[in-house]
Amino acid sequence: MSMALASNALGREQARVLAEALPYIYAYHGKTFVIDYQRSSAGHPLAWNSLGRDLALLSLVGLRLVVVHRGSVLNAELVSLISRHGGRAAGLTGVDGGFLKLHAAPRRPAA
Repeated sequence: MSMALASNALGREQARVLAEALPYIYAYHGKTFVIDYQRSSAGHPLAWNSLGRDLALLSLVGLRLVVVHRGSVLNAELVSLISRHGGRAAGLTGVDGGFLKLHAAPRRPAA
């Protein structure tokens, strides 16, 4: 397949995907979504990079994202990842300034 044909086919596929996505982009523009994420892609840079690209794209088309993560992901690492793909992000940890304080729930007596 020639380079021009391959490029044309890619352009058609991208246009098709965009045409399918536009109604959803319009419907959810300005809405806030909470994404609960636990990094299981440690050691998989392509998956981690793909996550950053996808989050940035969702942000750039007007969705408001709150990414809640657990485990080994650092705020700075996640913020940097999204920023590298053109998105805007800010990190916040519940430990900062006593923002969140968690305590174990009391155990209920066995029935």
